[in-house]
Amino acid sequence: GPSPPPPFGSPTTAAFVEVGVGRPVAMPVEPGEVQLMMGVQKRVRALSDVVCGDISELYKMGSELGFGRFSTVRAAESLGTGKRFALKVVENESLNDDENLVALEQEVKILRMLEHPYVVKLKEVVTTPDRTYLSMELLNGGELFEKIVEVGSFPEPEAAVVFARLVAAVDFLHARDVVHRDLKPENILFVEGKERIPTDIKVIDFGYADQMP
Repeated sequence: GPSPPPPFGSPTTAAFVEVGVGRPVAMPVEPGEVQLMMGVQKRVRALSDVVCGDISELYKMGSELGFGRFSTVRAAESLGTGKRFALKVVENESLNDDENLVALEQEVKILRMLEHPYVVKLKEVVTTPDRTYLSMELLNGGELFEKIVEVGSFPEPEAAVVFARLVAAVDFLHARDVVHRDLKPENILFVEGKERIPTDIKVIDFGYADQMP
């Protein structure tokens, strides 16, 4: 049978198309483009905790939860533990744009530094030939923004708790020279949000975050 296509970033080719049934045909690219893709692959793999052929080896993918500049977020279930997570899905092709790759590197670096009750936790980074996945805890309670729209003004006791927890999270970040740079009600989620006026917040989305020198 035909030989399988080389991995993403192969020095012989950077793209394949399917002709007929299962017959990959190499599409030539410029040498400079191949080198860029190989460099991207090396940097992405340096971020990763796990490299595998397909995400279905590790997770059962669920519904889409949202999207960002160059990513989508989907619910997923770990095949190993049965626990549910939120997977930020990044197409590796988008990382040929160095601005995107630097942003991803920074986000992963910062998330790995953070262990706080009011900040979302990163479980692992998984890379496949086509995509990179950031596996994070799944927060089911919805956005602070949505809850404000739903109920209007929070009563003072609950508002005070939410604000105190948000300040604690920001203080924790700033103590580590991390600035979020996109802090808004849409990026504050409730863990469960079972109460009519919940207070169990976590700060999410560190895609714009930076660490000051």
